[in-house]
Amino acid sequence: MKSLFTLIAAVLLATGAFAQAPEKMNYQAVIRNSNDQLVTSQDIGMQISILQGSASGTAVYVETQSPTTNANGLVTIAIGNGTVVSGDFSAIDWSNDVYHIITETDPTAAGGTDYTITGTSQLMSIPYALHAKTAEGISGIITETQDLADVAAINNSVNTQLKNVTDPTDPQDAATKIYTDSLIHSLIARIDYLENMQFHAVLWNKLGSAEEVQNSEIGPDGTVVGTVNYNNDVKFGKGLTPNTGSAGSGVDFPTTVVDPEKGCIEMWTKFYAAPVAYDYGVYGFVNVGHWSHNVIGAYWHNSSSRLAFDISFNGTIYGASLENFDPPLDTPVHLAFVWDRNGIDGSGDYIRIYVDGVMIASNSADNSWGTDNSSGNFRVAAPWDSNFGTDRYSVDNIKIWNYAKTSFEDRNIE
Repeated sequence: MKSLFTLIAAVLLATGAFAQAPEKMNYQAVIRNSNDQLVTSQDIGMQISILQGSASGTAVYVETQSPTTNANGLVTIAIGNGTVVSGDFSAIDWSNDVYHIITETDPTAAGGTDYTITGTSQLMSIPYALHAKTAEGISGIITETQDLADVAAINNSVNTQLKNVTDPTDPQDAATKIYTDSLIHSLIARIDYLENMQFHAVLWNKLGSAEEVQNSEIGPDGTVVGTVNYNNDVKFGKGLTPNTGSAGSGVDFPTTVVDPEKGCIEMWTKFYAAPVAYDYGVYGFVNVGHWSHNVIGAYWHNSSSRLAFDISFNGTIYGASLENFDPPLDTPVHLAFVWDRNGIDGSGDYIRIYVDGVMIASNSADNSWGTDNSSGNFRVAAPWDSNFGTDRYSVDNIKIWNYAKTSFEDRNIE
């Protein structure tokens, strides 16, 4: 029975450079069962088909994948990265016709084929980058605020075939009015969807260069403080390494992005030496310093080799910690710090620390920290000691979420 489970929501996004067609599309869906309950933390099997012409048209590409839903029932895959059943994703001519996507899901087993979830939708927002195969040379980006005349002017200026889109007459046009109209409407719909999502990232900064720090993927841009370098590879490329101590270096973000009630901070780190008392004694990941600890703090301390996370929001400080933290050196380590005043995932835990996706410490006693996040900044990659040397640790790819995230299967995806 195809109606046993229901597919609640999905969004498709393209990845890749604008001037070169990407080889995958990110797909996300929240899955609920017939009782409207989330299918959470479950290995599932999926088959994805892209059909040309109509929902009953010819399947030009079919693949299977075996992802895992997270604690909120969300599944994330990259279409084009699965096990190919038929077709060639990179060979699809997106400008040739209308396309539909059909997803079939087995919610009970990784790689299973007992598909009881079926979802069908028209790809109204075929990413414009996919049309680079037929409209090469376009270097701009179409946004929801550009009107069709702007689009035509951009493309006529570089002698492409995208022209006269308000009243198309040339059959060789790379995109017709019906395509561009649907593209604009789809972009607006996608923005509305993202703005109304209950669970989403409020900050994502890759920290791999000065340009990345100053141009966050999501949320407010970072401001470099003191001296830092980008010499060390961490997980997805270069990370940020502080050069000076006493929290005198790092990257600042406004504290208003962090919700005192609930949230999650995650990042990749790499350690080149363990902290040593009175020498390079505290590796600060977030807002650590002798002078200020008014919002949040995450650090590895030389005292008992303690990994700790504290929150106060200008009130009483509460936290969780792990003694004798002993991570591998010269190896990427994923850290996540989670809080929820009403209990994380409905549990009695108010604060948790995760290392490489595994919970290693929690606090179930205290949730009466403060409520004030109205001013100032918090600092990322801020060492404590004044004689801190370079190349002791690096931080990469920081993300902050507006909910108490507890599943980190997606940590290996940038």
